[in-house]
Amino acid sequence: MFSAASRARVRLARHRALAHEWYNCYTICKMDRFEFDPKKNRLNKERHGVDLAWAQELWDETHAIIPAKNVAGESRCLILAKVEGKCYAAVFTRRNEAIRLISCHRADHRLEKVYESHVRSQEDA
Repeated sequence: MFSAASRARVRLARHRALAHEWYNCYTICKMDRFEFDPKKNRLNKERHGVDLAWAQELWDETHAIIPAKNVAGESRCLILAKVEGKCYAAVFTRRNEAIRLISCHRADHRLEKVYESHVRSQEDA
């Protein structure tokens, strides 16, 4: 477990599950180290026009972190955040106390609604 000094933020994310039930997900992330595969970064830039090094900025904005899925036994999460008025979604996992970025792209309308709902719920709290 991370020590109190190494924990940068605790985020409460609200997400509407496929079963249309709300649940809370608390995520503790050590925020000082990001990594990504350079080949995956090149592909992400070609497909989505977003550099994974830039995607680190999403953690500096008001954001929602939601569980996404398990791939080959690895838990993946999705972060949603707005930068300069545009909503972005990035898939990541945690490996060896680092946040490993997998992909990042502009959020579609559905994901933007999830983000807006999260922001509204945080303002009401």
